[in-house]
Amino acid sequence: MRALLATLAVAGAIVTGCVAARAQVMAQVMAQAMADERYSVAMMSASDVIRALRCAPPFGCKRQRSKPQRANTPFSFADGLAARAAPHLGRNPTGWTRAWCGRFLRMIVPSDPGPSFDAARNWARYGREAGGPAPGTIGVMAHHVGIVLGRCDDGSVLMRSGNHNRTVGDGCYPPHRFIAFRSLPQGGET
Repeated sequence: MRALLATLAVAGAIVTGCVAARAQVMAQVMAQAMADERYSVAMMSASDVIRALRCAPPFGCKRQRSKPQRANTPFSFADGLAARAAPHLGRNPTGWTRAWCGRFLRMIVPSDPGPSFDAARNWARYGREAGGPAPGTIGVMAHHVGIVLGRCDDGSVLMRSGNHNRTVGDGCYPPHRFIAFRSLPQGGET
């Protein structure tokens, strides 16, 4: 909570004008984050706070980056791959600058399957066939891989992955782009 308050202070110093409207928007953002059982206020990034402040009246946002529209799909961050990836949200823990989604997934699976899995497509042979985009499964596309969190409002697949806008992040992906959905292996096999 202290980190959030410090972020708010920095964001307030950076963004000027219309303080009352910005404070109201920030209160709404914090209330929404606190109401969402899947996320805590501590998980809000500095960019989320600054974006909320910039979008406050009278300025508004002319062009906002699309944020994932989360559906009310029941799942828990208390266990599984999504929870292991959560501490890395908003940053790049691999140190790589290109094509690091597979490398990041290698870091968070219980048993590292080896360097050949740095390539996203190779995750299509990891573990067992999942049968579809269930929360907690690994979603594999030709050039991207991540952990399925659920469905977005538009029916696309909500996935947490490395190298999503150059950081670990959540995004919505069209179902037709996926080549496989895989479950963690039983007994350590890959």
